[in-house]
Amino acid sequence: MHGVAQFQTLAAKIIILPFAHTSATITSMIAAAEIERMSVEERLQTIEILWRSISHSDDSLESPSWHREILEARRAKVDAGKGVFLSIAELRSRLKQAS
Repeated sequence: MHGVAQFQTLAAKIIILPFAHTSATITSMIAAAEIERMSVEERLQTIEILWRSISHSDDSLESPSWHREILEARRAKVDAGKGVFLSIAELRSRLKQAS
């Protein structure tokens, strides 16, 4: 089975369990080896299907409070004129140097 039907079948096998403490526990009936056998294109298409199903869900997932704290700190830095902005090329360069 190939194409979108295969990805929908794989996406349908994923089970998301209720939150445990602060992180989501995700269990999958798809074996890791099965995912690894997929091409990059197939994995990306599967991610797109999953994202579409999440984005169309009526369930809301509240961001943790620490997300707001980080965003507020970054906004304050920008508002104070101390924000540093990088181009994609500069970011890639920094990431290469860090690894």
